[in-house]
Amino acid sequence: ITAPLAAGLVTASVFRSKEGVVSERFSKFAAILVFAIGWVITMVGSAPIKIIKFAQIANGILLPIVAITLFILSRNKSLLGELANTKGQNLLGIILVLFTLILGLMGLSKALS
Repeated sequence: ITAPLAAGLVTASVFRSKEGVVSERFSKFAAILVFAIGWVITMVGSAPIKIIKFAQIANGILLPIVAITLFILSRNKSLLGELANTKGQNLLGIILVLFTLILGLMGLSKALS
């Protein structure tokens, strides 16, 4: 049940208008769509282990990519001005990127074994 709620929240935060709001109906639609897809997969009898493995592989690949992208963007002074990372924040960012790389590789190795 958390996946549909998360989908609604992500939709609300990603697809905001210039006024900073998103249609509540659109956010609810995303939540209902995720719930419906999960329900259909369950009713069809698809093997949940295969779906979980696919999700784990996707997360293992995407987590480091997202972490690296955020790290690069957070260092960009032309984009963020004075809000760009300091040297200490960059050091912490490097540590976190390495941590996500390790987590991603561990997730991939578990899913593929």
